[in-house]
Amino acid sequence: MGQESVSECRLYSELPDELSNGSKTHPKQIRQKAGNLLSPDEERVFGAMQGMFNAKPDLVVCINEELLIYEAKFTLDFDLKQMTRTENIGKIWAALFYADLGYTKPPAVKVLKLGLAKFSPDISWEDVSRISANIYADNDRTRVAIENACSII
Repeated sequence: MGQESVSECRLYSELPDELSNGSKTHPKQIRQKAGNLLSPDEERVFGAMQGMFNAKPDLVVCINEELLIYEAKFTLDFDLKQMTRTENIGKIWAALFYADLGYTKPPAVKVLKLGLAKFSPDISWEDVSRISANIYADNDRTRVAIENACSII
């Protein structure tokens, strides 16, 4: 609710059984199954929840007191809406899963871009190719795939 700037919204557990019973409706399906049962603010909240269930971070690195979340693109530039959704997912991960990720308290969340150099990312695929050349053997599948992909850009 806070991420969507909504103050009035029923909790998941307060929705009608048809929507709040996990054996009948997955949380990502609430908005589509609800019809006109949700207020406009609830539409926003449960729509955001649906987006979070459908989208997962491309790369997450746990380091020091930070959770680095990389949004990865290969042929496209980055858009603000997707970067914001990635940050929101990261904040939820940090709040709910911090112990599972090896932290003693919720870490700071930092969203970064992994993409082609021409889009000015935080790290480029060309950088990843150079790094993989120092780590993997010449015939390693990961290294070969990254090098082949970078050779066509």
